[in-house]
Amino acid sequence: MEIPVTIEQKLVHEIVIERSRFICTMIPVTSNEEAQQELAEIKKQFWDATHNCSAYIIGCNAEIQRYSDDGEPSGTAGIPMLEVLKKNHIYNVLAVVTRYFGGIKLGAGGLVRAYSKSVSATVAIASLVEERLVQVVQVTIPHKTFARIQGLLDSCALIEKYQTNYGAEIELVCYITAANLSAANDWFNKVCNQAIDFVLNGEQIVIIPAVKRND
Repeated sequence: MEIPVTIEQKLVHEIVIERSRFICTMIPVTSNEEAQQELAEIKKQFWDATHNCSAYIIGCNAEIQRYSDDGEPSGTAGIPMLEVLKKNHIYNVLAVVTRYFGGIKLGAGGLVRAYSKSVSATVAIASLVEERLVQVVQVTIPHKTFARIQGLLDSCALIEKYQTNYGAEIELVCYITAANLSAANDWFNKVCNQAIDFVLNGEQIVIIPAVKRND
């Protein structure tokens, strides 16, 4: 199963092809209803555009996939846009490409390339994030130990992220996937040169930067 990846925030990016303006708006969404509502708002914003073509994917397994050519020849806009999202493994996102016709017809192939390029160019500059289910682990260590291992902690791939609380001792709140719990405990024992107790405080979904993929 793919790790759910989406964009961090709403993003608008414009390109011009043969004098036609292609304005791509990408918005993170989590339901079909939200996607339809956002699409309606964009159509209202760009009410005078020639076309407002759209594509969106909802769910970490892409359970919901919708697209619209909005008056462009069938198959030349919505599907190519959807394929860009799928190729980049981006889910829970709505992409709308608004076109203002510039007077030069692009033909079916040209339209496919133009709408694909509009979404691809926007994905290229987007900040992508992913959700991960993690265990919340509390670790308490002396100040001197923390000062010695902080650099190692920052680069430890076993820990998704952590928070630091300063007191008589350092209390670390670490977010670690279940698969990495044992290895992370061993890592702490090794770098701290002592047995470190993990106190589990439940599970949580965390948002972390995602690595862009184009396989």
